Amino acid sequence: GFQQSSSGNARDTPRQSGHREQGGGQEPRPAGNSLHARCCRTLPQRSKRIPTTCTSTPSRAIWWPSSPMARLCWGWGTSAPRPVCRSWRARLCCSRSSAAWTPSPSASTPTMQPASSRPARPSPPTFGGINLEDIKSPECFEIEETLERELDIPVFHDDQHGTAIVVTAALINALRVVGKKMEDVHIVLNGPGAAGTAIIKMLMTAGAKDIIAVDQFGTLYKGCNSAEAHKNWLGEVTNPRRIKGGLKEALEGADVFIGVSKPGILTTELCRTMNKDAIVFAMANPTPEIMPDEAKAGGVRVMATGRSDFPNQVNNVLCFPGLFKGALSVRARDINDKMKLAAAYAIADLITDDDRSEENIIPGAFDPRVAEAVANAVAEAARESGVARC
Repeated sequence: GFQQSSSGNARDTPRQSGHREQGGGQEPRPAGNSLHARCCRTLPQRSKRIPTTCTSTPSRAIWWPSSPMARLCWGWGTSAPRPVCRSWRARLCCSRSSAAWTPSPSASTPTMQPASSRPARPSPPTFGGINLEDIKSPECFEIEETLERELDIPVFHDDQHGTAIVVTAALINALRVVGKKMEDVHIVLNGPGAAGTAIIKMLMTAGAKDIIAVDQFGTLYKGCNSAEAHKNWLGEVTNPRRIKGGLKEALEGADVFIGVSKPGILTTELCRTMNKDAIVFAMANPTPEIMPDEAKAGGVRVMATGRSDFPNQVNNVLCFPGLFKGALSVRARDINDKMKLAAAYAIADLITDDDRSEENIIPGAFDPRVAEAVANAVAEAARESGVARC
């Protein structure tokens, strides 16, 4: 492995085992019982063998695993390097333990301009795929689109599509619980950023026809003239009844609320205006848009959050290990909508009719069945859609 500054000048040599940045000291292990903390605590010996190349300045680094079963380039976004190291170690643990492939993190601060500061594009013979992480909108759309256009390997932004796949899986089962169909329900999504936009696209692929996106200024509709291009596109393809106003107007009679926004935006009173047997996915972390007890008081039947201490945790760790295992196993050229939808149904179908309930619509984050089920479904979908090489 080597490290380069954004200008291309070598700044450092590969670090030896156990080497730390100056002044860094012993990296503290996260406390608590979260997924991140639990994964990091399983890596004390393994992490000592990892030649860490992250530094305190924005840079590009490539880490080569000693004996990879498959190589995945992990492109990190605008997070500070030290938190990124902790985050990719947790992801590395999940990938190795549940899906048996090894990622190669590449820490960078990507931007589309100027060209000299763009993230390095790894050559396809070196990497089997690229997973982008922690890149805000709208830059994430441009970066992903550029890499997909220029490379013949899968490019996947986990914050967008991983979240969208798991949300879709959870909603499939939530609708089964309440006896409604995807094509019939009125869905309101609050927070159409990177994840929110991908969720809308995924739900449309799954058959949803009546979706309203709401940002900080109100509903998106045809001709809303947003300053952000992706929101104008959402205004064109969603909100078929051209509802104008804010969240209150959008939620009246809605069957589903999906929040990827900020704490406290949804209230018990607003929940009461929703349709009977309402579904609420409040995924702002660590504090959701509404707490489960408040939502239930407003008549919500099925509630999900992004937290592990409440039932129905929507966590994209359910998606990416198996999805990439499936894509890499057939040397896929792309991760297309058919593969994403197959992953969503593979996750949803692990909850049987006998086990499915209002508080059990999605497998747990550490369910050992998930990665293999997703991998098999994704590989089959890749072959059927013509993007598999083998």
